[in-house]
Amino acid sequence: MALATSCSTEVELNAPYDSKTVVYGLLEASADTQFFRINKTFLGDGNNLDYAQIRDSSEYDPSELYVRVEQWVDGDLQNTFDVNPIERSDKETDGIFFAPEYTAYYFPTPDGLDDESTYRLLIDFSNGEEPVRAETDMVESLSGNSNITRPPSNNPAFRLILATAQTPLTGVYPEFRFKWNTTPGAGRYDAVLRMHYIERLWQDTEHTILLSETPKVFEWNIGTFQTKSLLGGEEFEAITSGETFFRLVGASMQANPLITRQIGTVSGQNNPTFDFILSVANGELDTYMEVNSPVTGIIQERPTYTNIVNGLGVFASKATQGVYGFQPHEETIRELWSGAYTSSLNFCSPDPLFEFEGFYCE
Repeated sequence: MALATSCSTEVELNAPYDSKTVVYGLLEASADTQFFRINKTFLGDGNNLDYAQIRDSSEYDPSELYVRVEQWVDGDLQNTFDVNPIERSDKETDGIFFAPEYTAYYFPTPDGLDDESTYRLLIDFSNGEEPVRAETDMVESLSGNSNITRPPSNNPAFRLILATAQTPLTGVYPEFRFKWNTTPGAGRYDAVLRMHYIERLWQDTEHTILLSETPKVFEWNIGTFQTKSLLGGEEFEAITSGETFFRLVGASMQANPLITRQIGTVSGQNNPTFDFILSVANGELDTYMEVNSPVTGIIQERPTYTNIVNGLGVFASKATQGVYGFQPHEETIRELWSGAYTSSLNFCSPDPLFEFEGFYCE
């Protein structure tokens, strides 16, 4: 009876092993090559952090997969792209998974992709696993990024005004309004202003012996904007503060008497300095990002979202729209040189207009 009524103290911590395919793929119409990842979930009886460092815990043998992407227009198959594995070694090594080598999957698109088509991902397995399927539409683009109206995409004389002649006296900075219209298929926009500059390191504080010069970029994340529909035609306006720009520049760079910073990337009056860039997510990617954004409320549970049939992850599309290489207004340049937030950073201008003002890059 003692044997019959005794119970086991062993606890089975792991559920029965059930591998799932994990896909992360973002198509981009303007790209000449499309890349994505195809991995699998894993489960071991030991420390799963140890298993994460083992490559074949997460990766399929490429010989087990037959992968292709189909292009469809109005229900008709237009093209099929064979997707092939490629060995890469650019994965960061500070994560919990194996690195730097990994297997990616790709197919070349030298002419880009049609942004009015639908694309389907198909993965079949030689070992009898259930096939994996996914589908996405594309973010439509306009020629010359003409949906961006401020800064204008077709006005080479445009100058970005983030300070005025009165700013040093009053401490008041102007507002600047970035404006654009949404394009069909777009669900989310991440807006960024980039400033290009050249950082020069000198051996002496008189700046006579140059040791190195490095092109660098300061990036200002202006904000995220979600569309009300995927039909396009909405107008967005991002109102920004010139003071915020200069404050962030000052906080992001170290003051050093041996370092000077040339505004822009070339010498002369017409010096391209700024880029306004919109990173655009389609509806599928926007939903995926929204579901996986940090939890801020009391309820900590979140739903699981995927558009991968018989798998996990996301197969979606993105686009990049922008106005590139426009120039700062002269008062913006003066504020970088002598303003309250940035005067210690040794900014200079290669524009001959400032040759006799003390901050001309010789």
